[in-house]
Amino acid sequence: MSPVMLQSSITNDAHFAGATEIGPLLFGLTGSERVSSWLNIAMIAGALISMALVFRRAPKAEMFHLAVVTFFSLWFVYHRIYDAVICIVPAAVFADLIVRDRHRRIGVACMAGLALFAISIPGLLTERLHLSAESLAANPAGFAGLHFERLLVFGMFCWLLVLLWKFRSGRP
Repeated sequence: MSPVMLQSSITNDAHFAGATEIGPLLFGLTGSERVSSWLNIAMIAGALISMALVFRRAPKAEMFHLAVVTFFSLWFVYHRIYDAVICIVPAAVFADLIVRDRHRRIGVACMAGLALFAISIPGLLTERLHLSAESLAANPAGFAGLHFERLLVFGMFCWLLVLLWKFRSGRP
């Protein structure tokens, strides 16, 4: 990796560089910007390959494709929490799952997960409860709380890929 890329990387702020970007979580887990950057690149490459395979397998599920791409765009690049407004696309997909009564539990669970963006768990912990980010990062539950939105976005991205894979071909 070039030194210029490492210098321009925002993963060196382990807490709030981007609210949904996966890089700071990887940096928090590894403690190394170089390792976290390489992991990030590997995860992006793996995600692109996975999306190509899954989209090819379920070509008529365009709304699901858009939802997956929405989550991908949120976790692979720098965003602030207000950029999560684009989650309206996945919310429509989850609402459709609920209304059509296909995978209703998944739809309800994911809608509840999206609703947690309104609370902003990291902000709740640090700004409202006045817990320091350093003390939270020192234990696993606090660390998960600091990176909750990152984990949520990445988890929903993976979950939608699995769901799409199960659809095989045709419209879900």
